[in-house]
Amino acid sequence: MPASALEGNKEPLDSDVMLWDPGPDEEDDEPVDDTPLFDPEGWQEEADGSIVLEVDEKTGQAYRVPDDCDPWSVDELRWVDRTHYAFSRGLCWPTQWLDGVFGDPDDQSRSSSGTSVRVVAAQLLQDDGERDSDVRFRVRAHLPGLERRLSLVFASERDFEDDNAGLPGSPETTGQREDNTFRAGVNWVLRTADDMDLDMDIGLRSNFKAFWRARYRYQKPISENWSFRLTETVDWRDTRGFRSRSVFDFDRPLDSHTLFRLTSYAEISNELIDEGEGWFWQQSAVVGRELTRRSAMRYLVSVEGFTRPDPKVENYRAGVTYRRNTWRPWFYYEIEPYLLWPRETGYRTATGVVLRVETLFGIL
Repeated sequence: MPASALEGNKEPLDSDVMLWDPGPDEEDDEPVDDTPLFDPEGWQEEADGSIVLEVDEKTGQAYRVPDDCDPWSVDELRWVDRTHYAFSRGLCWPTQWLDGVFGDPDDQSRSSSGTSVRVVAAQLLQDDGERDSDVRFRVRAHLPGLERRLSLVFASERDFEDDNAGLPGSPETTGQREDNTFRAGVNWVLRTADDMDLDMDIGLRSNFKAFWRARYRYQKPISENWSFRLTETVDWRDTRGFRSRSVFDFDRPLDSHTLFRLTSYAEISNELIDEGEGWFWQQSAVVGRELTRRSAMRYLVSVEGFTRPDPKVENYRAGVTYRRNTWRPWFYYEIEPYLLWPRETGYRTATGVVLRVETLFGIL
């Protein structure tokens, strides 16, 4: 399973274990260490990137993770593989039908259409006795008859906004009830290129509240070893007003499987202004390391606060995340222990751990 980023409008696989996007490839800047990674599961990878999982030595039957909408035999597979395949196939055909109705009926590219579902369940355990949990999900239906620029999205409100170094998805916020809402809408990729992309969402949130969002990403090398990425997101949410979020990433590969990232985050919104808090900011440093082809570690330190009424640090944070793809190509787990020093407790140390399980369905 090739490693790639968990984010981006070019739709890399959500199932990959890498926790970063190394940016544009440049042969002269490749790290010297190119040691191949060990695959602890030993799954067979086909030339097209799909995975064959041997499930029964007696019958020789194998489970191929769906990578298109073409049917294939699942006789005598284990029940868990039959269930996953049936659910994934069930998601595929409605997308083909929708594309056939609203797209070009002569466009053969819709044979690769599909819907993907990502679900992450998390459990928080903290030393002060706090116990909480939440479930995040995202359903995305691509319409390739429109050159994969249009997709339908149904997701939890927070979705997966914590791809960058533990931003608003900080581990101690797991289970916050105001985040357990959903949104449904249309995503339109307005422009995409090697160094930038621009997309827009419009739709409804819980209780039929409208929302609109536009996101711009730009990245480029700034020296022989460093690359820069800007992500600017502007949105409007009914009853909450406007919000602007800026993320500045500075990446340096340490070798072929290790990356160092500095992230600066700033957010301003009508809500923050009304509450007299001004800007929210966060500065973080991350080291991400691929351990094997199906596991990775992330080490994080961060500091955050508000600019009003007085600029003060609200939280110091340190944490480690271990992520592993095991058992099936679509099943993951994460363990994230962390230390937190909040201002509201006089910066006394709080410890906790978040346990996560992730599953993927559809055309992966």
